[in-house]
Amino acid sequence: MKSFIYRFFSIWIGIILFFIGLEVVLRINAFKSNDFSENHSVLKEKEEVQFFEYDPLLGWKGKPSVSGYQIGKHDKVWVSLNSLGFREKEFSPQKKTGIKRILILGDSQTWGSGVEQDERFSDVLEQLLKEHEVSVEVLNLGMTGYGTDQEFLLYQKLGVDYLPDLVIVAFYWNDLFENSMSRVYGYPKPQFVVGEEGKLTLTNVPVPQTDWTKQKEMVHASLKEKKKGKKLTFKNWLLRYSYAFQKFTNAMRGNPFLYRVAVKFGLAGDPRINPQSLEWRMTKLLLEELRSYVRENGGDFLVVVIPDRSDFEMAIYPLRRALIDDMKHLSCLDLYPSIVSQRRPSKMIYQNDIHLNAEGNRLIAEALSHYLLEKRSLK
Repeated sequence: MKSFIYRFFSIWIGIILFFIGLEVVLRINAFKSNDFSENHSVLKEKEEVQFFEYDPLLGWKGKPSVSGYQIGKHDKVWVSLNSLGFREKEFSPQKKTGIKRILILGDSQTWGSGVEQDERFSDVLEQLLKEHEVSVEVLNLGMTGYGTDQEFLLYQKLGVDYLPDLVIVAFYWNDLFENSMSRVYGYPKPQFVVGEEGKLTLTNVPVPQTDWTKQKEMVHASLKEKKKGKKLTFKNWLLRYSYAFQKFTNAMRGNPFLYRVAVKFGLAGDPRINPQSLEWRMTKLLLEELRSYVRENGGDFLVVVIPDRSDFEMAIYPLRRALIDDMKHLSCLDLYPSIVSQRRPSKMIYQNDIHLNAEGNRLIAEALSHYLLEKRSLK
């Protein structure tokens, strides 16, 4: 009996010492790499081209009439912003007679990070619709780093003046996190909060100004806020403080079978698959408010859900269906079914990145064009 107890405790002590050693090694590695800010920066530009500037309502906006190269992980692309700071041609508030106007709101996927302007799905969509003899003008008001909350405020501030016939919100899954935070990617932003009666209240405006050169410190502050507010269970404590546990959960997320099992048993969770999460409830309210505002001003409304790499490579899509189903009343186009029918759908996204490449943009434009021609009256 004593030998059994001795062996039992020896095994557990060995396991504990192993994980302590692993934790130490991972922390030393993380300290040596010191590339934290480079990997998490979204608004950072190289070659000293500043595409963005402070805005007291939106947090940031495009810098008017600026041109230069955006240097990415894969290539560099030419970026030219118009007099309003959008990566778009100059356009007039007045619509031309007989021309349908489509206005697209979104984040860096819509802005076109990593692709040339004419390769973006908005530009390809306009071309495809015109090939079907639709008199249309597609205006891309996408802005890098924006969440649904900033897109809503942008439409209220500016988009409504352009009298769009159709407003498309290009929804991407990281919007859920951004909508519930007052700082993303290191940059302060407006934040809505949900009141007792379920009404949205805008806070953190005017948005605090900050020194955009202090990127690393701001990213750390942003991630700290992302973790703040989570109930400090033992699992969340490990996620917050243990490098070894973080590596383990990342590896688990990389295995479709293990991740699905972990979710079912409550060992893993994600607001992007939970319709009861605060992040989703906030996002749903924002989309409903935006739809109401668009319709009050005479426009039609559509939410387009852009698939994530994990939908294809980790088979996460079935877990997200609950959220997509919860969007149906908003008028929602789920792009996953049409894109998954392609032979290699994961090739639509850059390797080691979340952004759509030129092929991905074209796939989305084709699916969207087909939907609009079949379901919406554009002629």
